[in-house]
Parts: sequence; C-alpha cells; structure tokens
Amino acid sequence: MVDTLLMYHLLKAIPSHAHLILVGDVDQLPSVGPGNVLKDIIRSGKFTVVRLTEIFRQARESMIVVNAHKVNQGQLPVLKEIDKPEKADFQFIQEEDPEKILQISWTSAVKGYPGILVSSLREIQVLTPMHKGRIGVANLNIELQKRLNPGQSGITRGAWNFRLGTR
Repeated sequence: MVDTLLMYHLLKAIPSHAHLILVGDVDQLPSVGPGNVLKDIIRSGKFTVVRLTEIFRQARESMIVVNAHKVNQGQLPVLKEIDKPEKADFQFIQEEDPEKILQISWTSAVKGYPGILVSSLREIQVLTPMHKGRIGVANLNIELQKRLNPGQSGITRGAWNFRLGTR
C-alpha cells in the first residue's frame, strides 16, 4: 500500500549497490495516497514477479477465499444464504441506513452475528470503505472501542485513545 511519494523517498534512500525486494499483494486495496505503485511495477513487465497462489490463512472452501477469488476474476461474490450457516465465515448484510449499520456492527462485534460461527472477539473485523461520516472508519473505531474496550485509561493522541486490548 505504498504510495508514489513514499516509494520515491525509499528509492532515494537505497544505495545503488543494494537490491530491493518488494513483497505485497496486488489484489489488496491500493494506497491511500497517490499512485498504484505495486500494481504499476508488476504491469510494467520490467521486473521479475512471483505470484503466490496457495492459500495459507483460510481453508480453501472458506467463503472468504471463494468470494475473494470470484472478485479477482471479475465475478460477483456469493451473497446468498449458505447451506451450513453454523460454519459460515462470510455473510453479506445489505443495509443503507447508517444508524442500522452502526447497530449491526456493534451487535456483531459484541455478540457475533446470527448464523456466523465466532469463537472469539479477536475473529471479528469490521471493514468500511470510507474514513469520514457516521459509518466511516474514524467513527466506527471510536464507537466500537466504547463498547468493546470501555474506560478512560490509555494514551490519547489527537482524537484517538489507544487502550491496552484495543485492536
């Protein structure tokens, strides 16, 4: 997720006799800053590229993996109910009301979501495609922290309070 400016400074800092090995996932989100550095380097055809195809983090039949592969191949993910909801590791919930989205996020993070097997709060991750707004990452982090790791202790920097145990 390196942007153009950071890559520029990195390349300037590397001695001319050094080798640079980049490790990344071209299918991950692009950098927040300008440029698609890794994707552009790969597309240039000027460098040796090795692509890993074996899945290590989830089971091959995981709906997360199945849907990630579908999206990478330009296909729509499987969004329907699955045959064995007690073994589900992926669920699509369609909701447009920001307040309802917040409520679903809080409830899911605290109690799990119906039909999704969760053995620990460490297994839950809430993703949002934006920074600002009621359901942006900034507000979601604050609201989830209030419910999952309440208290006043921690280190505060700007608007963020970093507490022991907060993800």
